[in-house]
This record gives sequence, structure tokens and C-alpha cells, in this order.
Amino acid sequence: MQLAHTYNNDQVQTAIFRLKPYTVKELCYMYDITGKTFRRWLRPFLAEIGTRNGRYYSVLQVRIILNRLGTPANVILNLPEL
Repeated sequence: MQLAHTYNNDQVQTAIFRLKPYTVKELCYMYDITGKTFRRWLRPFLAEIGTRNGRYYSVLQVRIILNRLGTPANVILNLPEL
């Protein structure tokens, strides 16, 4: 995962998000939630997201997840327009 982490005096973590295929574990880390919670959050959007290719969500699926769930806290999005 290509996230650039910085810490300040309040120990706030920020990261720059790189749009690429991600696993559930990596996405859970970014949203700071468990796998069970992540799957529950995705449940209403499963038809739109589709099935993973192996362990990874594709770039298009990751974009849909970001659009539906919103930007993870403390993450700076730097996404190209489609």
C-alpha cells in the first residue's frame, strides 16, 4: 500500500491515497474498521461494486467504494478524473 504517513504533535495520521487495486484488509486499514464492519458497509452496494478478482478490488471497484462510503478520515485524495 502506497500511503505516505505523517504525524504531528497531536498524533494525527494523514495519508495520500493512490488509486490502485486494494485488498479488503488494506481498505479496512484506511477506514480504520474491522473486516466485518467493512463488509456490512458494502452490503447495500454489492450489486454495483461486483465481485472481487481474487483478493483485490479493481481500480473501478475502489472508485465506487470511495464514492459510496466517502473518503476515509485523514486521507487526502489525489484521483485523476475519468
